[in-house]
Amino acid sequence: MVRRGWMATGAVVAAVLLLAGCGSGSNSTGTSTTSTSAVSSAQSSTATSGAVTTVGGDVTEFDTQTTTWFDTMCTGIAPLSELSSSLSTAASTAALSTTMTSVGTAFTDTALKLQDLPAPTFEGGDALAQTVEQGLQNFGQTFVDFGVRAAQLKDGDSAGLQQFQNDLQSELADSPVTQLDATPAVQQQIQKIPSCEPYFGS
Repeated sequence: MVRRGWMATGAVVAAVLLLAGCGSGSNSTGTSTTSTSAVSSAQSSTATSGAVTTVGGDVTEFDTQTTTWFDTMCTGIAPLSELSSSLSTAASTAALSTTMTSVGTAFTDTALKLQDLPAPTFEGGDALAQTVEQGLQNFGQTFVDFGVRAAQLKDGDSAGLQQFQNDLQSELADSPVTQLDATPAVQQQIQKIPSCEPYFGS
C-alpha cells in the first residue's frame, strides 16, 4: 500500500512552484507540514542561487487576456489534484505510476496550449509566461520519467519510496520558476479564478 503523504511533498511543490511567488506568499490549500518543509527548502535553495524577480507591477485587476492565460494554466494542471487525492487510495506503485504519467502529460500539453496564448499583460507577464511554460515542460518530463521509475518500485518498499520522494522533490525544486515572485495583488487576482482556487485559494 502506498503510504498517504509520502508523495505529497512532490505534488505540492509542483503545484506551488508553478508560480513561485504564489507559493511563497499565498495560503494555498492542502499544504501539509511535510510540504511546507519542502517549499521552505526550495525557497532556501532559491535564495542562494540567484535574485528573485517580482512580477505584477501595479496591476489591481486582470484583463481578459491575463485571466484566460491563468485559467488555461490552472485548468491544464487539474490532474495534479487527482495525484494528491489518490494518495490515500492507491493500491500499488503501478497505480501511482499511471497517475504520475497522466500528470506529466497534462503538464506538457498545458505548456503547449499556453505557448499559443498571449502572455499576461501586467509588468513582467512575458517573462512569467515563458518561464512557467518552460517549467511545465520540465515538470511534465520529470513526472513522466518518475512515473516509469515508480512502476519499477516494489509495493511495501518504504526505503525505496522515501528515496523516490527525496529525488522527486529535488528535481522539482531545481527549476527556473523559483526565480519568480508575484505581487500580492497578482496573487489575489489569481485566487478569484475558479480553476485556480484549488491551488492558490485562501
